[in-house]
Amino acid sequence: MNRAEKKILKDLILRVAHHNKYLWWELKRQIWDGGFQTYYPRQSEFDHATERALMALSEPEKQALLGEWRKRHDSPAGWTDEKIVLSYAPLVIDEIVRRATLAAYRTVNW
Repeated sequence: MNRAEKKILKDLILRVAHHNKYLWWELKRQIWDGGFQTYYPRQSEFDHATERALMALSEPEKQALLGEWRKRHDSPAGWTDEKIVLSYAPLVIDEIVRRATLAAYRTVNW
């Protein structure tokens, strides 16, 4: 995800990360307890909220996101705008995990 895409999605990432305070806390806890891993079990619980939030983007935000995507990719046959927008879900979740990692190592009172 480049800077422009992060800028478009920054509010969405924050909303999804904190849509469930308990889940956010548990993700941080898994990161703290398990150290670096390529996958944390709690991160999959953000999937549905991420997809819902991506589909709820305003039309100007969707168009800006699609514009950024098309700058870097040739549009494969059969890829609809919806499929392109949903392709950002794993990137959003990776960013949530990155932020949770930073937050986990800043947390003082477990």
